[in-house]
This record gives sequence, structure tokens and C-alpha cells, in this order.
Amino acid sequence: MKKLVTALSILALSCGLVACSSSSNSSGGSSTSSGGSSTSSGGSSTSTPPPPRVFDAAEARTLTSARAPAETVAAQTTRAEGIEARADARGISTIYGETSSSALPTFTLEADCDDSNICTITEPTTGLSETIDLADFSVIVDHDRAVLTKHGVTLLEGRGGDGGPDYRIYGTWMDHAGFAVETGASGQVNGVTITLRGAQAFGDAAESNPAADATWRGLMVGTPTRGARRDNLLQGDVELTFTAADNMVDATFSDIKDLDRNAPHTVTEVRFMNVPVTDGGYTDGTRGSGTWIEGAFGGPNHEETAGVFEQQDIVGAYGAKKE
Repeated sequence: MKKLVTALSILALSCGLVACSSSSNSSGGSSTSSGGSSTSSGGSSTSTPPPPRVFDAAEARTLTSARAPAETVAAQTTRAEGIEARADARGISTIYGETSSSALPTFTLEADCDDSNICTITEPTTGLSETIDLADFSVIVDHDRAVLTKHGVTLLEGRGGDGGPDYRIYGTWMDHAGFAVETGASGQVNGVTITLRGAQAFGDAAESNPAADATWRGLMVGTPTRGARRDNLLQGDVELTFTAADNMVDATFSDIKDLDRNAPHTVTEVRFMNVPVTDGGYTDGTRGSGTWIEGAFGGPNHEETAGVFEQQDIVGAYGAKKE
């Protein structure tokens, strides 16, 4: 699950990109090692969410009508190496964050990545951007556990903090793709505390449309983008239906639960309808608008699909298997 934690890599650049100070550097591209210039001593203007909770796995299985995990962390880690080597498609959500600086209480970052894992990270308000190679980053995962299995998908939870920034990650490696949500990614740059959350999916793209009507079922993971419950882990079911006659896909995310509260989320269902599919990929909406989906079919016979989405103040990722 290490390579899924892109948001933590971006943590080092965030302050430089969005200028965590009383003035913005219009030339952009501050050094990631120094975190950009900062003149603010940091009076906090946003509340800091509580430390990450450890939700009870058995309660989560009951809440989501899932069963005990069908595979181990070690089994997924072994399979992940092959998926990473074959991966030629990647989707990264808008990254939502807050700082302890009154000059920049909240911000967003948008990531645009090519097939070689070179990503341009942009702060849309200022237009400042930085280009990074994801291969240059690694993340220490201090604790991993297998939580549950549903629709043939086994979800893992990972945590960091002992060897780097605090964070939680919830996701999985399927056979052709991986997907995860990262929450509570927190650290300091020049004395300014930055907290981030976002999601991503990547894998071995089919690069062609399915030849016939079909349905894929699986799981979504996510987190609220803002508010008191931001960084809580969400989980729900996903169903994607492809219609070959018009090359459209409908995506329904349903039965969304808040694992940290052991209760249904305030938004229990979101939908994307009539999303056009081209060369095995599909997208609808505008990145950063709060209503957006981007995904692709994977495997030689379109066995899987995975992607990222944003709607109704939820940012998440998903993966599903063909029925």
C-alpha cells in the first residue's frame, strides 16, 4: 500500500505551492526541502480534527454487511509489485487541506499525472504548480491490517506516524488495479501544520471499451472533504453498468457508512449517469468542482474497473469486478 499514499508526498510541497504566509510568491515553485518562504507565525484559524481513531473491524463488518477478510496484508503486498510494474493509468482526486496559518486556512491541490508517473500539482487559486516524479517518493507504513471482504474485494487499513507524517489509508490491491483514500495526512513545514486528504486509483488499463453490456460490483472508500467529520473513513458499495450500444457507463455508490462513527454517513448514495467511455476510460464533470468522476477498465478482458470521484462533499476511490 506504500505507493498509494501520494498525498503524503505532496505534503512536503504544499506550503511552497500555496504560500503559507501573509504574502504569495507569484513566481511559484518553492523548494520542497525548505517548504517555501513563510512569514506567518501561524495563528490557527481552523479547527484541527481529533487524532485518527482505530475503528473496530468486527463492527465495520457488521455495519457494512461484509465478512472476515479473505486474504492477508502479505498476500496483497506481494501482488502489488506486479500491479505497480504494469500500471499505465492513474487517477488522483482533488487534494483538500487546511493549515494552521491564518493566511491560508483551507486550500485545494489538483494533480495531473501522465502514464510515466510524472505529476503536475497545481494550486488553482494562484496557479502555482510543481512537477514531481512519484517514483522518487516512498512512504513508511507503520501498521497494516486486513479489515473485511465484500464483493470479492478485501480492504486494508494502514497507518503512519512512527517514521514520518501521521496519516491513515484505506484501500486495496485487486488483480489489475489498486485504489485507496488517504486521510489525516499531517505534518509541519516551517512551523506551519498542514493536513491533507484525497484519493487515488491506478492500474493496468484495458485501453479499449467492453464489447458487450456488463456490470461490475465492488467497493468505494472515501472521506468527507470538509467539516467536523473530515478525515473519517467512509465505505460503500459501487455498481457500474456499461451499455455497449451508446458506450456509456452508469456508476452508483450506495449504502455509504461512516466507519469511525459506526453509523450511516449523512449522504448514503451518489450517482453519475450516462458517463461516456472512450478507449476504456471514462470521465464526467470537472476536477475540483466537487462533482467529478474519472476511471478506467482494466485487465485483458475488462475484468475490473477502478477510479476516483468527488460528489456531495465526499472524495473517494473505488474498484469493482466484472460479474
